[in-house]
Amino acid sequence: MPENLSQQPISAEFSLGTSANYFGLLRGSIDDDNTLEFLLDGTVVDSYAGLDITNPADGNQNSPGTHTHVNFFGLPELNGIRMTRSPYAFGSDNHAFGKTSVPEPGALALFGAGLVGAAWARRRTHGG
Repeated sequence: MPENLSQQPISAEFSLGTSANYFGLLRGSIDDDNTLEFLLDGTVVDSYAGLDITNPADGNQNSPGTHTHVNFFGLPELNGIRMTRSPYAFGSDNHAFGKTSVPEPGALALFGAGLVGAAWARRRTHGG
C-alpha cells in the first residue's frame, strides 16, 4: 500500500472476477488496527480486524510468527476484498480464493455408515 504520511486510513480494494467463499493469504505484517473486509457487489458481508487474527504483528519482522498463512473458510458469498491500514503497514502476499464445498448431510451419513462397517469388519477379522 502507498506510504501513509498523513496517518489517515488507506484502503486497497480488489475485485475477484468471480464469486468465492474462501480467501487465504500469507500474512506479512497485519497490525491490530488493520481491517480485511469481504465484499459482495461492494457491500461488506464479513470483516476481520488485525486483533481477530492469531498472533497479530508486533513490529518484529524477524519473529517466526509474523509471516504465517491465514485462511478464511466458510465465508458468505463474496466477489471482492478491501484491505485497510491505519496508520501502519498491511503486508500480505500469495492471495488465494475459491469456492469450498460443504458436505451434504446425506454424504456425511454415508461416510459415518462406512466407518461403522469398517470397524465391524475389522473386529470380525480379528476375532473380537
